[in-house]
Amino acid sequence: MELSTSTILTLIGMAISVISAAAIAKQRLAAVIEQLSDIEMRLRKIDQRVDRHETQVEMQAQRTSVLSGMMSPDIQERRHREIATLTADVAAMRYQVDKLTAMHNGKHPSINAGR
Repeated sequence: MELSTSTILTLIGMAISVISAAAIAKQRLAAVIEQLSDIEMRLRKIDQRVDRHETQVEMQAQRTSVLSGMMSPDIQERRHREIATLTADVAAMRYQVDKLTAMHNGKHPSINAGR
């Protein structure tokens, strides 16, 4: 089997085409890898921001829950009743202290008067 010049040139042309196609594919693959790396970096930053925002939202929800619990009508009513009871107890104790003070600071009978 003899190879003619045209066959050899055709084979060389095909080899050059395959090699150049591989070089172009390698170059494009490098560009795609670089873009993928950039996209991954951006995605990580976005993920970090989303995590921060989720944490802030959860914290605000917790604060709102605590405040709504503190201001609920049932708790407010109970606190008002406790304050009313404490106020009444203080008034009763004040009356007792005033009465004891008056008894103690009153006039004492003379001890020698009975002899």
